[in-house]
Amino acid sequence: MKTYRAAFVILLVVFPRVARSQPVAESAGERGWKVLEAALKAAGGREKLAAIQDMSFDLDSHVVAPQGEFDIQSKSWFMAPSTVRQQSTLPLGEFVMALDSRTGWRKGPQGTAALPATEIQRIQADLARANILLHPPADRSAVRWVTTDKVEGRLCDVIEIADVAGKPLRLAVDRANGAVLKRSYRGEAPDGRPTNVEEFVSDYRQVDGLRMSFKVRVLRDGKLARESVTRDLQINTGLKAEELMRQPQ
Repeated sequence: MKTYRAAFVILLVVFPRVARSQPVAESAGERGWKVLEAALKAAGGREKLAAIQDMSFDLDSHVVAPQGEFDIQSKSWFMAPSTVRQQSTLPLGEFVMALDSRTGWRKGPQGTAALPATEIQRIQADLARANILLHPPADRSAVRWVTTDKVEGRLCDVIEIADVAGKPLRLAVDRANGAVLKRSYRGEAPDGRPTNVEEFVSDYRQVDGLRMSFKVRVLRDGKLARESVTRDLQINTGLKAEELMRQPQ
């Protein structure tokens, strides 16, 4: 028995138990980048998105503001990367606005005035968030996976892009089809106060090989602020920045 016991001990020493290798866990950065790539692919792909030079569309909006609820009909023109012109019909009258990254103006019933720098900055930040898939981050370290969430009953991966217009932006991406269903961020209300913003995007349609959203519902601090429906979206019609910035006579 002593001889067998000694041999058994030797076998344990010479042939130790081999531990099973465990799969390396995917980092939040790697997972986040994959989700972003899935969203870009679902929207039409990086190449097609980067080829967008200009867009024009009509927008029907219902706004819920402290002073009451009202409707806005507008026509918008956008030229990459940051030139915008918008013609709007509000209860107060007709308004025309144009801006780029440096200057801007607005014309209304009371005349024409320059846009304050703070308003230009706020609008450009809104533009950068809305068009994040047109100009996605190139640095992988700028993206991370955060959690899973359900948006309108759809299972989503939530990723965070570290710096969009100076602040983090979170995207809820449908795990089944790659559609961005929600954008969330810390922003500013029209009166300038800080607010938590959630933008629920839906009604995706094909336009020139791209998958574009035609409806958005905006909540500020959990309360409905705006619902907008897009109509007559056109891409790459040859808009000119100088024409968009020209003031009406």
